[in-house]
Amino acid sequence: MRRQVERARCGRWCVEWAPANGSLQGVRLDRNKVKQAGLWLGPALGALCYLLLSGTGLTSGGQATAATAVWMACWWLTEALPLAATALLPLVLLPLGGAASIDEVAAPYASSLIFLFMGGFIIGLAIQRVGLHQRLALHLLLRVGPSPRRLVGGFMLACAGLSMWISNTATAIMMLPIGVSVLGVIDERSGLSEAGARALGTSLVLGIAYACSIGGMATLIGTPPNLVLAAFLRERYGTDLAMADWLKIGLPLALVLLPLTWWYLTRIAFPVPAGALPGGRRAIAQRLEALGPISSGERRVLAVFALTAVGWILRPQLAAWLGLPALDDTVIATLAALTLFVLPLDRASGRLAMDWETAKGLPWEILILFGGGLSLASAIAENGVDALIATAFVAFRVRRRW
Repeated sequence: MRRQVERARCGRWCVEWAPANGSLQGVRLDRNKVKQAGLWLGPALGALCYLLLSGTGLTSGGQATAATAVWMACWWLTEALPLAATALLPLVLLPLGGAASIDEVAAPYASSLIFLFMGGFIIGLAIQRVGLHQRLALHLLLRVGPSPRRLVGGFMLACAGLSMWISNTATAIMMLPIGVSVLGVIDERSGLSEAGARALGTSLVLGIAYACSIGGMATLIGTPPNLVLAAFLRERYGTDLAMADWLKIGLPLALVLLPLTWWYLTRIAFPVPAGALPGGRRAIAQRLEALGPISSGERRVLAVFALTAVGWILRPQLAAWLGLPALDDTVIATLAALTLFVLPLDRASGRLAMDWETAKGLPWEILILFGGGLSLASAIAENGVDALIATAFVAFRVRRRW
């Protein structure tokens, strides 16, 4: 007799079983049970880590730092608590464990990178508030074509080109709101299946992130770690690494990695439909025409966005010309955000490009999550945990046998 299989779903997780003999057909853990297990497993693993490291030469602060890292990793992986809530653990565990003072632990939560993200998010909210994101998304769709694969490739090419000259973070902040807007344009009426839409969204967001990192590898000024390496070579070995020298390796590597990453994302990791989206260019053009001519508010927000991008690209030159060595990406992003709070969209209505009600929509949890990661990373470096990890890796090195 044909065996019937029942399914019990719990969110994205499910369990299948055959009632005839009770054997499991395809087991996936109940998400609630995973959370409950992780809630207790996190502190248990943290305590075990603390005890096991007692004879390694680490101070009690170093042991507490390593235990905190294990505890946070467990809770993040199992989502026992919201990710942002888990990111607050260093504020409690590190001071109590003697790893650092509360002022030292809390400082990374107000890192300049946090405010760089905040400024970028406010710019993105202003773009959405005036509807500029729809216009930009539709224009981009017309340029690269309605094929989902070409759409991901177009975004990755733009991100890689920009991140060659400005920071990877700034490029991602600029391009991510546009990418999200494109996904909004491709709604249920596009004809994509749920799986196809999910694959497109995942490929697009990951493509933006990966392309920014790949583009930053191409030039010496593409990302701060490149400059750190150049400074290290100059101070330690007296070797000056010129831009041309870096391009000989960085640019070819980026030119190889970018198409390979695009191919892997859209063909293997998250297969994206190859055909054109239903409706094609005509439907996109009709939707663009329905938006009407660009408004004065859109022009003003676009001007702030463009000037911010130019400021990030020409930041070293602007800092030298204005005599402001402290000018960095965070200052530029914060200045742009403040400008939006005082910039009127038009003379008649008196509406501003940004207000606090709109700013409340900021993804504050991401900022807290990022701050928690920075705080933990700082404690790991200050308490010698990174050296212990490096030593452990050396101990597991593979020796060649001739």
